[in-house]
Amino acid sequence: MTKQLICPIVGMHTSGKTTLLNYFKNEGYAVEEELAEIIRIKNNCNAGANGQNDFEELVMLNEKRRDLDRTGDHDVIIIESWHILTIAYMYTKEYEDRKISEYYKYVRNLLNNYYISVIYLDSDTKLILKRGSRFHNEEDIVHISEFYDKLNKNIYRVIKELNLDYIHIDSTKPKELVAANALKFIKKKTKLLS
Repeated sequence: MTKQLICPIVGMHTSGKTTLLNYFKNEGYAVEEELAEIIRIKNNCNAGANGQNDFEELVMLNEKRRDLDRTGDHDVIIIESWHILTIAYMYTKEYEDRKISEYYKYVRNLLNNYYISVIYLDSDTKLILKRGSRFHNEEDIVHISEFYDKLNKNIYRVIKELNLDYIHIDSTKPKELVAANALKFIKKKTKLLS
């Protein structure tokens, strides 16, 4: 079986991941929505900076199940967040090194089954706080700002530690430009599969 190209879209909360995923869906690509958000809604719980400490482990288990269920029907699959963002959250929330190490081992094994090219949407923490200001009070702002600054660094850290192919896109730019850059990247990677 030919390896599939998995393209995770990663970035901080409100960086534009869902918008970009929907763009690819409209372009006819196979997409998989962010499991963390599905789990958060289904279980009526918090995620991100205010999430429970074991939330990422729940996401990890569900991502692993989805990996097992994935078929080879598509050459390219665009996935919102995937394991990369979950590991970055684990670093940011200071999970035990052992748990992160075991998770890395699992993801490294996936590199034998898939080509992975990451779309990294870099954003501005201040912009995120402005977009989400209706959800946060003044006391939360400092904590949340520090959390997302760390998360952004940890996303980049995970990409580098896994030695993944990626494109870095400034998601504060107009969404049409972000989408055009991401699509160009995916098309280039798809040509390499041929």
